[in-house]
Amino acid sequence: MSTATIAEERVADGGKWCNAHAPAGWWNLVDLDLLDISSVTRCVLGQLFGTPDTNGYDAATDRFNLSYTQAAELGFAGRAESCGNEFCRDCPNSSSGSSTNADLAHAWKAYILERRMAERDSVAVNDLDVADS
Repeated sequence: MSTATIAEERVADGGKWCNAHAPAGWWNLVDLDLLDISSVTRCVLGQLFGTPDTNGYDAATDRFNLSYTQAAELGFAGRAESCGNEFCRDCPNSSSGSSTNADLAHAWKAYILERRMAERDSVAVNDLDVADS
């Protein structure tokens, strides 16, 4: 399985987690131009549970008792493309289970854009229904 496919699966799980724990319409709160998986303020959790000056990643993982492994499995944490850290050999983002920050950022952007488009399509259909009444 490719690292991009793993990232897409993890992000889908992370999206379900956000549906249950993040503010309603959370996909509209994430600034895709700022999205940076390696940043504790600009990652998905950082943007949803923090401010530009506060660590939203830690705030969310502490509040919801998420370990690094759980955060990685939900697509909220990845590894640098050239990670050579010895610790990473045992982390959920190592070798065959790898999700790079770049793979995750791409998957989150695609997932969030899809949610935004689905929401717009739903609103447009509802507007047509009202106009037809």
